[in-house]
Amino acid sequence: MSKFRCARCGTCCRKGGPGLHTDDADLVVHLGLTNIVCLRRGELAFDPQTNTVQPLLEELLKIRGKGMGWECIFFDADKGGCSVYAHRPLECSVLQCDNTKEIFHALALPRLTRAHLVDAQSALGECIAEHERLFPMQDAVELARQKEHSAKIKLEDMVRQELFFRQAFARRVQATDEQLWLYFGRPLELVLLPLRSGSQPYPFGCAQLRSGSSTPLGMI
Repeated sequence: MSKFRCARCGTCCRKGGPGLHTDDADLVVHLGLTNIVCLRRGELAFDPQTNTVQPLLEELLKIRGKGMGWECIFFDADKGGCSVYAHRPLECSVLQCDNTKEIFHALALPRLTRAHLVDAQSALGECIAEHERLFPMQDAVELARQKEHSAKIKLEDMVRQELFFRQAFARRVQATDEQLWLYFGRPLELVLLPLRSGSQPYPFGCAQLRSGSSTPLGMI
């Protein structure tokens, strides 16, 4: 059997950056904290192993996308290559577009989380915990799925209050909201966009689990 050779077509990179695992912890310094986003527990994501959109059972960290989409931020479309190839994460290393065995195995390995990067007893760790307590993703998703007017009012209030929380924190530390995506995830307003507008979950709101197939699936 011939060894797999990447054609550098960029399909996998355009579908989305990789999810990060504990084996990738040492790469964070090369990837940069602002290039990582947290997908919170309860956030909707597409799983290629089941071909369904499901809420995440646990949080995970992944490489950010470009703009409103999920195309990997490190993908150089002009060169058809990766700007951090020497320090590419585990999922990128094992992905073969003609064989999903290794990537599906990697998806089951322990995930990198905020707890690996931020001390829970630190001021930042306490702010993350407070954000989770005040704005649980599971509750937001459930409210977004309900049709009752009362649920809509509750959700709008939660989205508004979460935005105030993020803005206040960003002003305090002199950061942009995007620079906080590792710590607080994406704004509820953005995450819930598919559920609130009736639009398709990709690419604007719903994250995607990495797939080794050639079908148009995105990645976590």
